[in-house]
Amino acid sequence: MDQKKPWCLPDGGPVEVKDAGGGEVTLPFAVAMTVEQFKTRVIEAGVTITNFPEEYENVVIVQGDRETMVVRLPPREMLQKTEDDLLNGVNYTMRSFYWALFGTAPNMPKPTEQARIMELHANRIGEYTLNNCG
Repeated sequence: MDQKKPWCLPDGGPVEVKDAGGGEVTLPFAVAMTVEQFKTRVIEAGVTITNFPEEYENVVIVQGDRETMVVRLPPREMLQKTEDDLLNGVNYTMRSFYWALFGTAPNMPKPTEQARIMELHANRIGEYTLNNCG
């Protein structure tokens, strides 16, 4: 008999959640746990957690199947705050690994170029979604 290691995900399965229209949609595979349960499993897997956002209380792991693509977006409040900040002149920061990847600093829009800033922001959300959720 194949015994699971303590850090493996618990068994998941189909989970029904409410959709935006008030109906329900079935996620093909999902596992939910508290942040503390998640951290314990990660640590038991030998992974060090150095920075975990304090505002979260729960972790949900969702996986699509051959018929279902799961698209995840950052929380609405986070997106709205970032967009408000950008439209009010806060500099758009890029992680330094982009500089290393391209060998030069990215050509960043100026705070006054709001259309370019919002285009960059939308592209980065799309990149995040395609790389991590599609």
